[in-house]
Amino acid sequence: MKKIFIYLFLLLCVGCSINSKFDRGYVVPSSSEPTTISFTTIKDLVIIEAKVNGVKGSFLLDNGFSLSALNADFAEKAGVNFGSASKVKDANNKRLKLRNATLDTVTIGEHSFINTGAFEIDTKRFFPCHNVDGVIGASIINKINWQINYDKQSIRIASQTFKTPGTRLNIAFSDNNSTLTKIKLNGTSFKCKIDLGSTSSLKLRSSIGQPLFPAARRIKNIGIHSISVAGLGHSDTTYQIEAPQTINFGDTPLPVPATVKLHKKLKYPAYLGTGYFKNSLLTINSTEKHYLLSARTDVDFSKKEDTYGISLYLIDNKWQIIRFNPHKPGLTNCQVSDEVETLDSEPISRFATICDYEAYIKNKKTKKESLRLQLKGKDEVIELPLGPPTVD
Repeated sequence: MKKIFIYLFLLLCVGCSINSKFDRGYVVPSSSEPTTISFTTIKDLVIIEAKVNGVKGSFLLDNGFSLSALNADFAEKAGVNFGSASKVKDANNKRLKLRNATLDTVTIGEHSFINTGAFEIDTKRFFPCHNVDGVIGASIINKINWQINYDKQSIRIASQTFKTPGTRLNIAFSDNNSTLTKIKLNGTSFKCKIDLGSTSSLKLRSSIGQPLFPAARRIKNIGIHSISVAGLGHSDTTYQIEAPQTINFGDTPLPVPATVKLHKKLKYPAYLGTGYFKNSLLTINSTEKHYLLSARTDVDFSKKEDTYGISLYLIDNKWQIIRFNPHKPGLTNCQVSDEVETLDSEPISRFATICDYEAYIKNKKTKKESLRLQLKGKDEVIELPLGPPTVD
């Protein structure tokens, strides 16, 4: 009987590992598979419900995060005590120290993840206007299989692989749980990290991407393009290729084109994010290390989101420009960190938080109204109509 019990336990323990601090823990699948859960989105990022030690919370699904993570206040409710700090790098390649712990049980769709690792973070750094309790990271995602349906906003989860038809993209897991693949663009192959915590479609290192698109029409943006655990990212100059591009895995074209953006400062040569995968029925067969992509039929890949060509952020109690399109009329003489004094003829200080400001901008976009900015120390009023991005 003892031997039978051990054998059954090993069958249930999918993806067990004791070799890496990033990969510790194991999964006990649901007795009824697959299970289905719903999800919501914040700027296309997937937010799911999970329980930590029986306490329910909302979590970002992010395989770009090596472990999972909890806010301090949620961790206290769940009885999680963080220990010593580890040196890590965030999504923007910034170094920081985060305290870590081993979680007794994380439950998602009746699947239990036992003794998995987690960092202590402050999700308000990157979700300042939403209540998100933490991150379900790669140490959990890589141990089981997922099928994400963006049309229905539902996820199927199972220990057995999904056999759904689709174009196959083989993957590998690095020592720190990063999901890596190799893609080909315009005949050139390069290593690519898959990061579901990124809202981008396809980010390419500029030194690789520039030779691939020497004469392409591009949209230029200067400034900060992301925010993560350590806060705002580094300033960079990016170029978005106007026309969507076909990606290949080997000689096989993937069914969904990508919006390509060139960045100077990237750790890996390329990154595929949620901005790309949201256009597919996405099957993540972690246990057999491949993705299956089947294109959605309701997506217009030629459609471009209207923009004001500028992003502001509250830094040290000052509203500053953090990113802008220098070819947008009115913004040619702007600089990153320029301080904004008035917005639509009223002091911009009336917005106490970034959430107040974002709600105002959302309302303006709905009404398709222009913005009027005045920078500190300058008399000129900048008129910014809402419209397609300005191309070089």
